[in-house]
Amino acid sequence: MSVHIKYKGRIGNHFFQYAYARLLAERNNMKLTSDWEYKKLIRATKPMPGRVFKEPSIYIKDTLPFDQEYVENYKLDKLLDTPLDNARYVIAGYFENSEIMNNNEEKIKRFFKLPKIQKSNPKDILINVRIGNDFAEIGQIIHPDYYLNILNNEQFEKVYIVGLNKEEKYLDFFKGINYQMLPSSPINDFYYFQKFDKIVCSNSTFSWWAAFFSDANTIYFPTTITSPFLKSCKDSIVVETSCLENYESNTVYNIKPLQKKKYVEVFKKRIKNIIGR
Repeated sequence: MSVHIKYKGRIGNHFFQYAYARLLAERNNMKLTSDWEYKKLIRATKPMPGRVFKEPSIYIKDTLPFDQEYVENYKLDKLLDTPLDNARYVIAGYFENSEIMNNNEEKIKRFFKLPKIQKSNPKDILINVRIGNDFAEIGQIIHPDYYLNILNNEQFEKVYIVGLNKEEKYLDFFKGINYQMLPSSPINDFYYFQKFDKIVCSNSTFSWWAAFFSDANTIYFPTTITSPFLKSCKDSIVVETSCLENYESNTVYNIKPLQKKKYVEVFKKRIKNIIGR
């Protein structure tokens, strides 16, 4: 038996697909034949060896849109506990299920080589805003009231914002708040999450996973996300939210830096100067 991943989407989506495929492979003594694709962001540990079959190919699908019939007959969680026949299983879809990932948190964390990042002041709070052109096109720019209401009810010393460029008009909503902008890129954003004890996530799968790998004690997560099975990250506080209409973003979320060598090492040296701890 073997498991192969037909990757879909971007980084955050790939985390779900890889984690589900590896859970499925290891529970059935299969070989995972697909590599983790974002080694510059975080490295995967070596999967366990297992049997390999080239045929027959059986597709396990989890694709959008999710209609009511699919939701009512959802079986991907049960499949992990079901012994599988000898075959080549192809993971084809998104597999964005928070319950599956949360229930296997420790095991999934062992799938990756997590870096040791020095923590910032536990009283500081990190806000992640996912506002790239791709989110604007599908109307998924989260309403700023989500962030502002959390800040009004939280206690903190300093606010850090990551995910935006300094010219983004979305920052006008934060006037009157003493915040510091952090230089944003996928690698930067991912490792900022590892530094903070209080995190406010955006409505993105990348943000979900960055929080999942963190040791933060307080995590806020919004309700506006595509999959009906993707809800809280660990023990996060889920906040009812909505999206802005007709917002035009000038922030581009660029994943090209992931191709640069030693980018993670450069970030680790630079972050001490940015936050000062």
